[in-house]
Amino acid sequence: MNVFYTDTIGELYNSPRKFKEGTIAISGEDQKQYCYTGNEWVMIGTTTSSLSDNSTTFQTGMNLYDFNKNIMIQMDPINEEELNKLMSSINEMSEYGMYYMLLCKDYNYYTIFHKNIPPIISTGSIASMVIILCQELGSIVGWEKNNDGAIEIWINIDNESYCFYLFQYDAGIVECN
Repeated sequence: MNVFYTDTIGELYNSPRKFKEGTIAISGEDQKQYCYTGNEWVMIGTTTSSLSDNSTTFQTGMNLYDFNKNIMIQMDPINEEELNKLMSSINEMSEYGMYYMLLCKDYNYYTIFHKNIPPIISTGSIASMVIILCQELGSIVGWEKNNDGAIEIWINIDNESYCFYLFQYDAGIVECN
């Protein structure tokens, strides 16, 4: 199923692009979902429902993560200004702990960062290391802070989009003698 984002539904009708039947689009103008029937765009849903596992399902039957994956794969890499904003957000987050995790279950990726105070061996700030590692994996196409204080970083890798979560992980570390 093809899913993409458009600013307005009018853009879909005026687009020179040939759409396949069943293509799904979200209009940024009205936040509604549309499906292409082969000759027209039909609104298929305007509401979401929260489930007990904190996922959200659109009337399309896709959960929000899969929906976002289909949109993010179409995005261009973020520009230098957005990269600097991401670095600032990571720097702000890293003021409050010593351990941070970068996690993506779909990509089977887990990295723990330890902030040495004072630095014993320094390879750079947590922010610069996170960005370097993300760029080595693929293209950073989007990011945002979520309500839990984590930073979600969308990376396109080999024609697929993945959401990596960066969060404080002090509670996950047990130091022993």
